[in-house]
Amino acid sequence: MEREVKIIRRERHDFLNHLQILKGFFQLGKYDKVLEYIDRISHDIRKRQEYFRLFDPKTALILTDLYYLLDSVEATLTISIAKRVQYNKDLGQKVERFVLENWDLLNTSGAKKEVKIIIDDFSKIELLIGDNLLIQGAL
Repeated sequence: MEREVKIIRRERHDFLNHLQILKGFFQLGKYDKVLEYIDRISHDIRKRQEYFRLFDPKTALILTDLYYLLDSVEATLTISIAKRVQYNKDLGQKVERFVLENWDLLNTSGAKKEVKIIIDDFSKIELLIGDNLLIQGAL
């Protein structure tokens, strides 16, 4: 329940921030920026909705929480899933463990950072910094 409350608070906080930014663009008459901003936040929301479409609720909540955690250090969470492939029900916990074990790398690097989950016949998780694959593990 604690994770759910944390996510709801984060979503509410972000929603109010988005409204402030949109209000500012409107007041400045920057209507093209309003449309760009709406497109960007819509894309982010759809990305998080995918977690709930693809995974069970517990896993989706863990991934949503990790999405925000990674966002706080300007890192991205990318999921690539092959059609008709079953994922392990403890996927969320494995990804969370991987992120926390590698937190120092994610928190210090100034380059582009990505945690990539690939679910197929040989599921794996990767940590990329810049264009370099630093760590790879099986899921």
